[in-house]
Amino acid sequence: MSDIKVPLVDEDDKIVGWMEKETAHRSTADHPFGHLHRAFSVFIFSPDRQRVLLQQRSMSKKTFPSAWTNAVCSHPAENEIYGWSGIARAAQRRVYEELGVDIPAHQFQPFMRFIYQAKSDGSKYCEWEMDYVVWTCINEDKVDEKQLNAHEVSAIKWVKTTEFSQLALADPKAFSPWTVKLIQSGFYERICDGLIEEIVNL
Repeated sequence: MSDIKVPLVDEDDKIVGWMEKETAHRSTADHPFGHLHRAFSVFIFSPDRQRVLLQQRSMSKKTFPSAWTNAVCSHPAENEIYGWSGIARAAQRRVYEELGVDIPAHQFQPFMRFIYQAKSDGSKYCEWEMDYVVWTCINEDKVDEKQLNAHEVSAIKWVKTTEFSQLALADPKAFSPWTVKLIQSGFYERICDGLIEEIVNL
């Protein structure tokens, strides 16, 4: 992690300050799950919504290295914190930075916000996030493994949407905890239902 700062929020999603990314993710006696901060998760589907893009996180990640997860996960910058339109711009930026694919911001559709906590096994790092979930659809051939950011991504693969659920439930330790929680709660299956206004604790 670098000296990038993340937006701290309260449980009503009000911004209460900014903190260095590494500090926000560090588990301490006073803050066993670090500090609650805003994040976002991007799900990318094929145009027929029958397949979903998975990313294997880089081995260099402080939290959940090598875990399989949704297409992209990150944190909004200072100019990306205002509503869903800000999250869409953050998603556009980060999808390009990690996958090398330029998707216009307006193509990212809002789904839900949820709060989760998780500790990374064998590590002093953890997650406590107000996670905004957005999704979009693209042709599978738009994603080229040669364009991946190796500092962030170890591998990608397209799988059937139902297979993603089956794999994560069969071996949850191999997947990021936020995707497992979305699948276990049933929200992943409802991802095309539209925005859920309330904040959900999972």
